[in-house]
Amino acid sequence: MSEADDGDVATLADQALALYQGPFLAGEDDLPEVLAARSRTQALFTRRLGALGERLEARQDLAGAARLYARVLEQQPLAEDICRRLITCLIALDRRAEAYEAFRRCRQQLSVVLGIRPAAETEALVASLRNL
Repeated sequence: MSEADDGDVATLADQALALYQGPFLAGEDDLPEVLAARSRTQALFTRRLGALGERLEARQDLAGAARLYARVLEQQPLAEDICRRLITCLIALDRRAEAYEAFRRCRQQLSVVLGIRPAAETEALVASLRNL
């Protein structure tokens, strides 16, 4: 994407989110091929929209990036890297309560669904939030 296309980043993100209709062949969990394709599709969705969010951050549209990351997390609640980007944007926007709430949701999702704690990088980010 060129510099001239930067104005279209938010529009591209909105279009991608509108087109994404949820998990590939939802309800068809018996076929390993479907599960593999679903996983690839979700990972691609998350990476591409994460890259668009990074473009918004690079042009200092932190509010736009935060909105995008929050919408991605609605579809992919286990995307901890996207959650970290959201928390980073919210901290920069001085929206500390929202940043902590984003962390709380992330921690809960990871715990309930996967039985794991957030990564050390995520924990450190929130620790820095507490020290502000």
